[in-house]
Amino acid sequence: MATIADLLDERSIDLSLSSGDKDDVIERMVDLVDASGALLDRDVLIKAVRAREEAGTTGLGDGIAIPHGKCDGVDRPALAFARSDEGVSWGAPDGSLANLVFLIAVPEAAAGNAATTSAGVESGAYELTYTLIAPFKVPTIFVLVGASKVPSVVLAKAEVVAD
Repeated sequence: MATIADLLDERSIDLSLSSGDKDDVIERMVDLVDASGALLDRDVLIKAVRAREEAGTTGLGDGIAIPHGKCDGVDRPALAFARSDEGVSWGAPDGSLANLVFLIAVPEAAAGNAATTSAGVESGAYELTYTLIAPFKVPTIFVLVGASKVPSVVLAKAEVVAD
């Protein structure tokens, strides 16, 4: 099974995302996938991610969004991560802005492979994110998942907020 470290190239991380609207952020995230070398067709991936958003928001709440697309716009499963201090409106059920955005891109050919489906990768990113931020309240913590062969976690601007 692919791990987050296998899918997240350090070139596909943006720790200072300039907030715009959701469509702008999707385009920026696709550019990060391109930087990792996994992108075959930018427009195809953007269209797939936007189509998924139209089916229902991928804003999970608590400052997290996990947009994803399954298409022939990538040659392998890929993950991009961005952190926005300002946050981006993502239609989350709790109304929170997304400060942490994981974009998941999966080739259409991998659709039947449980290890690389967007649902499997999304579940891993979601679980990892919540494991890391559980002791804190978003958006006061911003999480960076390292992309080296030895996964590392850096907590930046961490601040425990009293209940």
